[in-house]
Amino acid sequence: KELCKQIKDHIGHLTVSCLREIQYFDVSSQVSLEAQRPFLLDKPDIVIGTPLRILAHMNDGNLDLKTSLKLLVIDEADLMFAFDHLNDIKSIL
Repeated sequence: KELCKQIKDHIGHLTVSCLREIQYFDVSSQVSLEAQRPFLLDKPDIVIGTPLRILAHMNDGNLDLKTSLKLLVIDEADLMFAFDHLNDIKSIL
């Protein structure tokens, strides 16, 4: 979750000078899925989150990666696989 916050902050700094507004949203915070749903329905350009939180939003119908995913970045992938998140990542894919 801390890494998600850092990524969100860096995206904010990187996109401040873009010609158009880049919408991004971090779903890793521990608020209800329903509270985050409106932000995902706006179809942000970038969604940041942990595998379990992304899956929860997919299962609730808040996030449809089949129609919108263009690129998936897994930061610290070696740790993700070492801590047995391989099945979660396969489910997302």
